[in-house]
Amino acid sequence: MKVAIALVGVAALGLLLGQASSQAGDKKKSDDKVHEVTGGTLTIKGKLTEEIKDVPYKVKLEKGKTYTIHMHLGEPGLDAYLYLKDSGGKLLAEDDDSGGGDTNQDAEIVFECKTSATYQIIASSYEKMGTGEYTLKVTEKK
Repeated sequence: MKVAIALVGVAALGLLLGQASSQAGDKKKSDDKVHEVTGGTLTIKGKLTEEIKDVPYKVKLEKGKTYTIHMHLGEPGLDAYLYLKDSGGKLLAEDDDSGGGDTNQDAEIVFECKTSATYQIIASSYEKMGTGEYTLKVTEKK
């Protein structure tokens, strides 16, 4: 009887720990889906909050193509900031305000892809201070 109670207690503790780690994981939102630029454009809507300061997206990009990665503000109070990393996590580019926009705070990276791979685009804000909705667009230049 004591063994059964101990096993139930261990299982319950495992469930509680699993819930705690899941909830802690919710603080840093991650999009594990690998996105593709189909028809020349990929559009993703997102939101930065007090708890979620960076949102990474995995995107397949093709060798020999040039892409414009643009983060447009959905509301005031967000100063967009973009990072582009290769599949190994090496920082390739970052930008604060090159994208213009209504408040001149959109971020934009133009990237000439030299290797077909899955890259990571990270939507963030300047000094990780801003919150709000945004639209991330990846457009293949023709």
